[in-house]
Amino acid sequence: MTRTSSAPLTQRKKNKKVTLEKAIKQLVGQYFTTIEQHQGNGVLHQELIRRVERELIHQVMKHTEHNQSQTAKILGISRTTLRKKLDDYQL
Repeated sequence: MTRTSSAPLTQRKKNKKVTLEKAIKQLVGQYFTTIEQHQGNGVLHQELIRRVERELIHQVMKHTEHNQSQTAKILGISRTTLRKKLDDYQL
């Protein structure tokens, strides 16, 4: 059975499997190569988590056609928590 209605958690490009770990490694590497001087302001972890969480929620909402109950269930969080995050991230 072929999945066509939603994107899988991994994508195939030129017959190479792109894993979440590889994508994160590449993006964090790009972060360090694009800044002139990393001064260690202590927000990298917080900023990365915020951006990943926002995009994850956005993509799951698209997948569920904006059904908050289904989105919360997929993410393993309560609808109340999801609503707060939707408001926080202005989604």
